Amino acid sequence: MGATHHTLPLPPRPSWVSARSPKIDPRKIRVVVPVYKDWEGLKVTLESLQALTPRPGAITVANDNEDTSVPNWLKSYPIQIVNYRNNRGPAYARNRGAENPGTTCDWIYFTDCGCEHVRNLITHFMNAQASSSESIIAVCGTVAGKGSGRINRYMTEMGILNPPFEQELGPRGEEIPQAIITANALVYAPVFHQLDGFSTAFGEAGGEDLDLGIRLRELGRLVYAPRAIVSHEFAEDLHDFQHRFERYGRANRLLEQVHKLPSLRPEPLKANPEFSDLAKLQIESLCSGYDEAQLANIVKFPARFLKRVALEILKV
Repeated sequence: MGATHHTLPLPPRPSWVSARSPKIDPRKIRVVVPVYKDWEGLKVTLESLQALTPRPGAITVANDNEDTSVPNWLKSYPIQIVNYRNNRGPAYARNRGAENPGTTCDWIYFTDCGCEHVRNLITHFMNAQASSSESIIAVCGTVAGKGSGRINRYMTEMGILNPPFEQELGPRGEEIPQAIITANALVYAPVFHQLDGFSTAFGEAGGEDLDLGIRLRELGRLVYAPRAIVSHEFAEDLHDFQHRFERYGRANRLLEQVHKLPSLRPEPLKANPEFSDLAKLQIESLCSGYDEAQLANIVKFPARFLKRVALEILKV
């Protein structure tokens, strides 16, 4: 794909592996797709999943909307729907979809609304596992922008929704993911549940997948399947672009705190001159979101101050 790669400032990977997984069997893969308002995007994803060869064993849609009503056309798809009231965010939605007792699976495949998948996606996952010299617990694929618009081409060229990679290559010269991206990731189900899934502390769409991936990395090996490609349609809208990266900036600050990482406030990045304006807006928006989240932490009153205020109130 020729996309730009990025790296998180993480400690060295553990040299030991505590989790071992079975061979990927398509019949024992459950797909989980959260949906919030984007029903047309969900239709795109479901059509794409139906066309996979081989197909996964089950598909679960987590309805993360304010109410439990769904479009009538959804009933024509051979899927399971998990309903609950109120919008709870993608982390909660994926957890609910993954815990659905209606199917038995060894692996959970996470993807998003508006995604189209290469038809032999699962074969690429199986090949990545087979070529690994160690047992694996997650496989990450490639995420590209869809269409010829500038924002979609920028997202592809910069590898925005591809996983971060380790600085060093693997024993066979392969790139090793540090985390997962939920638009295109296959995760070993027992380890997912062992880690209690996605952290709902990440209330927005951003950072929850990196957080889970970092925790997965501590238990086993992640591998990359570059030809397992998902095309994700990004809105050709600068306001949407700006808000997306502000959200990612807030997530970076939380990720930094949760995992005690060095600062994740971004530095200027290099981009093709054609995209220099988008690169500038990306960094400005990331910094804005990061600074917003940092300020929110700074202005919180310490517990001892709140206790003193409470005691003064009781005296009145």
